[in-house]
Amino acid sequence: MLNLKKQIPNTMNRKVHILTIIVAGSAAFWLSGCNAGQSSNGSSSFKPGNLAINSSSSSRLFESQPTVVTIALMPTDGSPVESANVSIVSNNPKILNVTPNTCVLNSVTNTCNVKLIGESLGVANFKINAPGLVGVTSENYTIIAQTPDHLSGDMPYSRDHAGVQTPVKVIFNNPVRESTIESTTFYITAPNGGHVPGSVVSGTESATFTPSTPLAYGTTYTVHTTNGIKDLNGDSVAALTESNTYTTQESYSIFVSSTAITGNLDGVDGADNTCATDTKCPLGSSCKAILATSPLATHARQANPVNNWVLEPYTAYVNEAGQIIGTTGIGAAINNSVFAFPLTNAIEDGTNNTVWTGLDELWNVGANTCSDWSAGDDSSNGNIGQAFVADSNSVFISDGTGFPSCKTTHHLYCVQVPQ
Repeated sequence: MLNLKKQIPNTMNRKVHILTIIVAGSAAFWLSGCNAGQSSNGSSSFKPGNLAINSSSSSRLFESQPTVVTIALMPTDGSPVESANVSIVSNNPKILNVTPNTCVLNSVTNTCNVKLIGESLGVANFKINAPGLVGVTSENYTIIAQTPDHLSGDMPYSRDHAGVQTPVKVIFNNPVRESTIESTTFYITAPNGGHVPGSVVSGTESATFTPSTPLAYGTTYTVHTTNGIKDLNGDSVAALTESNTYTTQESYSIFVSSTAITGNLDGVDGADNTCATDTKCPLGSSCKAILATSPLATHARQANPVNNWVLEPYTAYVNEAGQIIGTTGIGAAINNSVFAFPLTNAIEDGTNNTVWTGLDELWNVGANTCSDWSAGDDSSNGNIGQAFVADSNSVFISDGTGFPSCKTTHHLYCVQVPQ
């Protein structure tokens, strides 16, 4: 953008002082001089002036990012300046490309804009020259790589169905100033443009935004960063321009299996098959069992630490009545893939059903897993929970009755998993 106060002839034969503001990119530059329609001694002859190049706020240019500078023909003693054909040359076009290569300056159009593009990293300069004119004739620039940012590739499970409180991480290619990362430079917007409430945690090489409340189901959100984020040199970081959206999950359910069975489930794979073929499993969905095994089991499954686990991080689940059970990974949850207790609502209300879980009250593998769900007799026991409560007894009954014989029958917790 160029903002100039035009030089207006002064018919009262007095000097007119001008102050010229030249704006290039995001920096403002000031040049001063004086001019009039006539010289101070009444002569109408044109005289040579001085050439000037506006100075950037920084001698560094970002690679591949155009920067505009201005060449000006300035009067030296208040007289009109004569026309000048100015040549503009880069000493190393492979590092610094300059366009145009010539321009005409005169008393009416005494400036022209020059576009600089850093083609590769290095140091180069461009020179201006016009016969008989002197002044600032060259500028040196160092071409640097701009610190870009991008969304982390390790967002929980998918950008197509991210959990409703999934933290969003932005990664920087080079260290940045942590103080420049806050809610105005890194934020998320909803489809209506409104800012999502949440918290920002910054680091020198990454920043994380966590929504403070669950987002809407099946909705696309946009992640924003601005050039207000600065690297350690004080230069702006390239803002996110693409691949900066993600869509939240649909509503996923947890239900209690239709039938009660012994502890001989044919392992965790057999338990998954029981859930997948249950009539309560939503049409077109995949359903698996919320069930823990020992670490040595075939296709071992554990919630803490997470191993082949079936609850997704930062994800909301509902019960058969459509009530929210909870969102994994928030509150006092011990990891990102389990619920904190108490649950918002019980997994099944109005029943007295008990379920095989193999868990203890802290989501660890319990002491009893019916020989990793392959025994259905009195030789072993299995940990169970109560489907109709919202506290930790939902995964393990802690009153001493929570590990019955494997020949007894209990239901399973089945969860709808993302496709």
